[in-house]
Amino acid sequence: MIFSVVVYSLVFLLLFCIIKVILDTKRLNNKEKNNCLNLQKALQISNRESEIINNKILLVEGLYKMLFNRVFKITREIVLLQKLIFEKPN
Repeated sequence: MIFSVVVYSLVFLLLFCIIKVILDTKRLNNKEKNNCLNLQKALQISNRESEIINNKILLVEGLYKMLFNRVFKITREIVLLQKLIFEKPN
């Protein structure tokens, strides 16, 4: 009689542990799915921000090139004006 009570108790305990593990696994799986979705959203936001930053960098590089070309053009015009001003009439 005591032996059967012990066996039934062990079987019940084993079933309880199995059910607990299954439920914990499902709960963790759902939690990790939510974490994965949150990380995917954060990655998409980060990718959009990165694209915006890259576009701004391209714009700044274009403005820098345009500014450099204008400075070069102005410098060339100044040099030509100096030639005209300081040129000795023959």
